[in-house]
Amino acid sequence: MKKGGDNMEGLILAARYVLKPAELRICIEDKEKFDALLVFLKNPAKFTTQARQVLEQMPVCYPYLKIISQAHGIHDPFDLSVVQAYFIGNSLLEGIEPKLIRQMLMVEFSKLQFLDKEELEKRINSLSENFIPHHTFHVYCFGSVTGKVEPIPEMLDLCRISWGHIAIILDKKVWIDYYPIIQDSKGKFILAEEPQRIKIDISRLPTPEVDAGDWVSLHWKQICQKLTPSQLEDLRKYTVLALDIANAKGEV
Repeated sequence: MKKGGDNMEGLILAARYVLKPAELRICIEDKEKFDALLVFLKNPAKFTTQARQVLEQMPVCYPYLKIISQAHGIHDPFDLSVVQAYFIGNSLLEGIEPKLIRQMLMVEFSKLQFLDKEELEKRINSLSENFIPHHTFHVYCFGSVTGKVEPIPEMLDLCRISWGHIAIILDKKVWIDYYPIIQDSKGKFILAEEPQRIKIDISRLPTPEVDAGDWVSLHWKQICQKLTPSQLEDLRKYTVLALDIANAKGEV
């Protein structure tokens, strides 16, 4: 994978993934920061600096991007391969020392002051040795840093990066069949066997070009990117791994 370099594609992709939670004030309280991401996605070349500044203030996303990039000697945390690793999953997630992840999370999350020291240490010390810096691992195995995401199945499912198959596109409306994460009779997190059809209005927020038949990633029911077969496989793989660890943690 390419190492280093200022990466416009990576910035755009990161902005797409955090745009909806930013609008919902889950990641940031300041509407101006959401507006900055919005204008950036409409005109990336003109508002690159402002978007980078906002993205560097994302309380969860940016610390993990730094962990991945530093572990592999990649200069820019917004390198496309790094952004894809955190949100979708790729080979950059492999081989990062658990000790490094714990140390960096302690340093970065301590700066935020959302969690008191005792709670932060408790969560970090309870992380599995198999924990990796991937968004779904954070959602199900670490938990909300800002306190804006309740630890209930419906909220966790919205917060993780999900995937779906576009069934219909009509008048800026998209119908998507996606597989939610639910709890079974024993309280274990599992992928639903049958898809759920949802409708998304793509007229409100900037959305990548998609067609019926495409597989896409979703964050808070916002389409973030079109997935290649290998990206779909990676997202499914790391999602299942995260659920396995979360379920095992619940057994202790």
